[in-house]
Amino acid sequence: MCVQRFKILLVEHKPTWKGDDQGDDGIFQEWIEEALVEYKQDDSPCYTLTKIETYEKANYALSQDNPDYHLLITDLNLAKSKKKDKNCFIAIRLLDKANAKNISTIAVSSFEINGDQTDELFNNHHIKGFVTVQGDSAFAKMIKTLV
Repeated sequence: MCVQRFKILLVEHKPTWKGDDQGDDGIFQEWIEEALVEYKQDDSPCYTLTKIETYEKANYALSQDNPDYHLLITDLNLAKSKKKDKNCFIAIRLLDKANAKNISTIAVSSFEINGDQTDELFNNHHIKGFVTVQGDSAFAKMIKTLV
């Protein structure tokens, strides 16, 4: 039974990405739906999912006086290029903004990230979870612990 709706902000620059570009709603939305399938009331989900494709729109959403999101899930690479560049991990700014507003965060990446970089995300940017795009079962567990 829903006492309150859990609000999730999903930031992904390729929203239909499934690894093979054949997706409808996208891999992250699928994983969220699978993780929260039991959180329903009268066949209606007890959460709302807002999908945003750009850093600028996500930054604006989080800049509101009282953003009412409970969880931010963001791809770390919001750059349009497939190669790492200086804007590659611009989403870290979103993590910091969400944390300043007491919004839990999960970071995802298709890039390899070494242990020191992962530690920095947890220690300096206070994420609640990190998963690569191949880690769907880990992703589901993280979401369930935050609901």
